[in-house]
Amino acid sequence: MKILFICTAFNSLAQRTALVLRSHGHSVTIEYALSPALMISAATLSSPDLIICPFLTKRVPPEIYHNYLTLIVHPGPPGDAGPSAIDWCLIGDLGEVSDPDAQLAFIDAKHSTKRASATMRSHWGVTVLQAIEAFDAGPIWAFDQFELTGEGWSKSDLYRGPVTRAAVSAVLAAVQRVELAAKQESGDQVSWLPIKPTVAAPARYRTECVSRGVPFLGGRTHDRPLLRAGQRDFFPLLPSPAKVKLSADAILQRIRSADSQPGMLSTVLGTPLFLYNAHIQRDPLPPTIASRQESLNTSGTILATRQGAILVDVGADLPLWIGHLRRPKAKSDKYLHPKLPATMALLSLPDLASSLSLLDPLKVPEWSPTTGFGSDPNNPYARRPGTYQQVWIDISTSPRTYSRIAYIHAEFYNGAFSTLQCTLLLSATNHALSLPGLKAIVLLGGSGYFSNGIALNVIEGSPDPSAEAWANINAIDDCVQALLAPKGVVTFAAIRGNAAAGGLAMATASDFVISTESAVLNPHYRGLGLYGSEWHTYSWYQRCGESVAKKFARQMLPMSATEAQQLGLVDYVLHNDRMDAQAVLEEIKGLVNEVMDANVSQVSSSAVLAAGAPWTRCLRPASAHGSQSTLLSEQILQNKTRYLADLFAESSSNTEPMSLEDHFLQYRKAELDQMTLDFFHPHRNQRFASRCTGFVRKLVPTCTPTRFALHRRYSSDPTSEAEELDEEEKDEFDGLAGIPASAAVARLPDHHPELIRVPKEQASRQEQSFSVGQDTLASTGQITPEQEGSQRSSTSTAPTTPAEGSPKEVLSLGDEEAHRMDIETILLQVPSPSSNTDLASRTSQGTINCGPAAISFAAAAGTEDKVRVVATRTCRTTPEEGVKKGRLERFFASLSRKSRSNLLDPTATPSSTAASKPVPVLSPSPPILKENKVAPTFKARRRSSISEVLGMRMTPRIVEENLVLSEELAGAPTPPKEGEKGEEGEGYKNPPSASNAAPIQPRSTTSSPPKFQATMGEKLTKDPLTPVEDSPGHSSGQQDTHDAISIDRISATNGARPLDPASEEYKLMEKKLVRKIDLRLMPITILLYILNYLGK
Repeated sequence: MKILFICTAFNSLAQRTALVLRSHGHSVTIEYALSPALMISAATLSSPDLIICPFLTKRVPPEIYHNYLTLIVHPGPPGDAGPSAIDWCLIGDLGEVSDPDAQLAFIDAKHSTKRASATMRSHWGVTVLQAIEAFDAGPIWAFDQFELTGEGWSKSDLYRGPVTRAAVSAVLAAVQRVELAAKQESGDQVSWLPIKPTVAAPARYRTECVSRGVPFLGGRTHDRPLLRAGQRDFFPLLPSPAKVKLSADAILQRIRSADSQPGMLSTVLGTPLFLYNAHIQRDPLPPTIASRQESLNTSGTILATRQGAILVDVGADLPLWIGHLRRPKAKSDKYLHPKLPATMALLSLPDLASSLSLLDPLKVPEWSPTTGFGSDPNNPYARRPGTYQQVWIDISTSPRTYSRIAYIHAEFYNGAFSTLQCTLLLSATNHALSLPGLKAIVLLGGSGYFSNGIALNVIEGSPDPSAEAWANINAIDDCVQALLAPKGVVTFAAIRGNAAAGGLAMATASDFVISTESAVLNPHYRGLGLYGSEWHTYSWYQRCGESVAKKFARQMLPMSATEAQQLGLVDYVLHNDRMDAQAVLEEIKGLVNEVMDANVSQVSSSAVLAAGAPWTRCLRPASAHGSQSTLLSEQILQNKTRYLADLFAESSSNTEPMSLEDHFLQYRKAELDQMTLDFFHPHRNQRFASRCTGFVRKLVPTCTPTRFALHRRYSSDPTSEAEELDEEEKDEFDGLAGIPASAAVARLPDHHPELIRVPKEQASRQEQSFSVGQDTLASTGQITPEQEGSQRSSTSTAPTTPAEGSPKEVLSLGDEEAHRMDIETILLQVPSPSSNTDLASRTSQGTINCGPAAISFAAAAGTEDKVRVVATRTCRTTPEEGVKKGRLERFFASLSRKSRSNLLDPTATPSSTAASKPVPVLSPSPPILKENKVAPTFKARRRSSISEVLGMRMTPRIVEENLVLSEELAGAPTPPKEGEKGEEGEGYKNPPSASNAAPIQPRSTTSSPPKFQATMGEKLTKDPLTPVEDSPGHSSGQQDTHDAISIDRISATNGARPLDPASEEYKLMEKKLVRKIDLRLMPITILLYILNYLGK
């Protein structure tokens, strides 16, 4: 169906719902509820079959729900109504009293008692109901419920987790039920779309939840009004003679009921402030802090600070850590104030900070969780549940090989990584790398968010936003850099919640990316006016190919974990339906243990073992003496070193020898060159500054972006192919308005503006503001020699503070590997026959898959409900290499270096990516790679070296096609044309090219306005190799499972056991295979015999 979303904002719940509906074959377009007129015009333009409002705080105009069936998603069970449904649930409304004022007074009375505990319903739910004149009172089409178990929920945690899952389940059920009712009502009519608003919902939908078929189990529900921020304040409940203490648990419940919006407005600190991110200090206090609390015995006293948070005596039995504060908007304020770390917010109010003694370190000390009172010197990053802790490390060992694994947790508020928080994460990472015997590091992020990148609220609230943004992006780059080059450990990223921008780039730099199915991923920066860093031009380009990565980064659309897996951003999707946070964590640990305990021979037995980034999957040992009993983790480290050596071989051929770290710094410098313009250029900085302000201060947009409002993208002229692009999608968005780039370098800061006390050992980060130098811009012609003397210059992209050294052995290209590559280069000097036009065209059309097209909200193709993957048939070659004459050589180079293969299912579609070419820049760091003395004409051909051809994955279909192409060159009979029968009685189909393939149109069941269905995103090209259904034993949506091109693996794909090299059958198959290889593959044949001889 064609579905129109009308929503206040396209938030995480709306994004998740749109992605799931799209995967079920529906087309989705979005309109912001900015005004009744815009909502009505959106319905007129799109002519939807159904309207859904997943997140709406305004009334739907009658002109809409009288003409279109409109469904409202209400975050409460049947019978509940009102704009603060989740707030009332979390503050402790059990439904005892129907009158809201009386119910709130009853809750206050419970919370005022001594040792009051947090009370909450046993269940909560989400309802999908039909829009009518009365608010939240229409017929119910579906509802689902869930248990409120575990630790105390915050509003944002509940909304992103159980509420979103229940909403998706209820919406899917409602859509199916509406469709069924419409078909039944239409009778014998051919078309039943669009669905009429008169379709009736059966009464049983109100009493049967989708998941269990039972009524709501959480008690009585009522219509509740807006719960204002000030009504939750606990300060008026404090008794005058502070003899009776309130319960810290009850206060915590009141704060979390409004976190993260709107926050609890309290006067506990002497002035009205919104409180967020609260935690109870249950562990004992240091003697000096405890004595001061006892002597003062005054609520509102700040006892200590910790990494931006404040420890406050709130008049309860235990003190509370308050992580974030926000000033309320006064009448004279133009915008809302940003939500800031507590110390930063208070220091922006000097009089208040002084009255609270925040500036006196003797009265309000900084209490470190790793070195201060209560910490373990032998294990400083151990988990301490009784105190406020943002970063901790959980050390465990795998069950079979006893591999030591460090799980690094980073519970940063709302997934935003500020400069100081990045410093904390980097310190924890360096500590983990220093542990003896460490074999793997797992970045876990937070349970609700993995990471959203830099902290926009901190940047907006800084006295110098550009300087703070610059410090922040360098700090988060430090965290990524710590794990980029091989350091003797396998790196994992486990995405348990949503991830976006730099946070997602941080994850994809890991060797393995595991994501829960419910996570919503946004791999783009451009919507915020940024180019982006965090090595995304390395990880995204290597994983997906440069053209595909640039495409989804420019289109700025969310994607599901399954779609990200098909693109290559995610390696394994964990199905977490109905799992709590602890169960998800245990599943992740089980997957990591499986990888660390496996041998190379077990790769084809498990989807997670066959996953991994492209640089991990040349699974054949580097030496002919390698054994299939080699641990997979050890082989991955060798593969990564070989991959990086080949990737960086050309850029180091004409310069001094460079280490892997130096090569990686090329990416960082190139990215930060652009970020310098984003933060400091007089013209281009405005695009980031305006969008950052709009995001943080909740400014209402003037219109819906056309990348979401697809009904407006082509509405001006239905017959035109031109798209109505957003400003961010145009090339002009990157312009400098004639102002030279040198103007940005001149504004680089020399201070750290974040108003948080930084410990002395970390204070040097205040001087880390120079990361992109004038020398780089001068090298690109953006600074003239005359300007050089007057402009500030820096010499290194890396921050000036030396990172803590890691005692782990750093893997580099050794003598044996260098010698092996020299031999292969000599073997590659065998001349190749002239290119064949037919061979080139068929190879590029039929076998190269550079990744699926960018995700849109168009309906998935076909009639099945499975996710369909469509591929763009393009193959990129780097400008440095030029156009290669041998198309078959290009095929091998592309497929062997970028194949995102899993060795689980040999029938799935291959997918390869293309490499990026960073700007070569020097920056010193060991270890040193040995330079190979090889003729320059053969440098480019290294990418298709024999070792990689042996390590690449190909499906039997690709093997067959290439053997057929080889037979054509040698004069062998060509395979039968489509529809004809071959020797085995099977029809042969030539894969169509992208240029002549017919575009897929979304499913249409009725007439619609021109262009709506045909242009619900980019026009897609059908991939003939895409499997219609998932293969047995395959994870859902996984389509890039390949097998290695070797005799034993070819035999395995045909259902036979791997052959013994000494057997006659093996030799016979080897001869047959060699006869079908033309002269272009002669180097492979030569090396096969050499390796066979060396093996004997």
